Amino acid sequence: MFLKRAMALVKQNIFKIKGKIAGLSFYKINGKDVVRKSYGPTAQIIKTNPNYSTVNNNNKEFAGATQLSKAIREGLGSIGKEFQDAYMASRLTGVCRTIISNGKGDFGEREANLKANQDKIIGFPLIKNTSLNSLFKTVYNLQISKNQNELTISFPGINKSDFLKTKSYTTHFKITMIAICIAPYKYNKKQNKYLPQYKDSNGISASTSTQLLSITQAHKAVSLSINISNRLPATSKINRLVWLGVSTYSNSNKTKLSLATQKVMQCISVV
Repeated sequence: MFLKRAMALVKQNIFKIKGKIAGLSFYKINGKDVVRKSYGPTAQIIKTNPNYSTVNNNNKEFAGATQLSKAIREGLGSIGKEFQDAYMASRLTGVCRTIISNGKGDFGEREANLKANQDKIIGFPLIKNTSLNSLFKTVYNLQISKNQNELTISFPGINKSDFLKTKSYTTHFKITMIAICIAPYKYNKKQNKYLPQYKDSNGISASTSTQLLSITQAHKAVSLSINISNRLPATSKINRLVWLGVSTYSNSNKTKLSLATQKVMQCISVV
C-alpha cells in the first residue's frame, strides 16, 4: 500500500475487509480497496450537530456533576481528606450525576439540588463500603436552629461497648462534625455551563471535633456545635450538608497518640 493524505490503497485485500477495525476504516473508492485511519467527531461537531445531542447533553450534565462534587470536596477540606479513600472523588461525582439526572428541567440542563434529592447523598461514606454503624453504634440527635445556621449533634452517652470491632490496642477516640453550604446548581445558557445560584455562599464550611476521649471511660452528654450565621447571607435556599466522623487511636507508647487506626465519616443530613 502507499500513503496519500492519511489514506492508502490496499494492493491486495486478501480477506476482503469492509468497515472499521483497530482504528482503521476499509472501503472501496472507484472499485479500489482503500484504508484510512478512523477519526471520531470533533468537540465542535458534538456541540452543534443534532445527531450528537444525547452525547452533548450528557457531557454538560457530567460537567455540572464534576463542579458540584468539587465544591463538596473543597468544603470537606483537609479534615475530610483524613477520612477518605483514593476513589472518593469519582464515587462522589457519580452520586452528583445521579442527583442531576433526577433534577428539574430539560435533559442537558437539569438542576442539581441536594435538598430535593437528599436520599441520594445521605449515607454516602468517604471510605467505600463503610458506615458509621460499622464502627460506632451510639444514638445521636441532630438539632437545627430556626435559621438553620446553628447545628448541634448531641450524644446522651458514649461507652466502650458502643464501639464495634475496634482494635485491641485502641485507647482513644474522637468525633468530628463538618457542615458545608452548597447552593443549587443551574445550567447557564449564556456561559454554557452549570453555576451555583449563590456563588458567594457556595462551599462555605466549618468543622469541629471533640478532644481525644478515652475509650475505656464512660462519657455523658457529649455534644458538638457549629454556627455559620456570620458567614452566610439571609437565605434559606442554601443547602447545609452535615458530615459526622469517628476515628479511633492507639496510645501504645503512653506519650504520643498514633495516627487514626480506624476511621469512618459519612453524610448524615441535608438541611
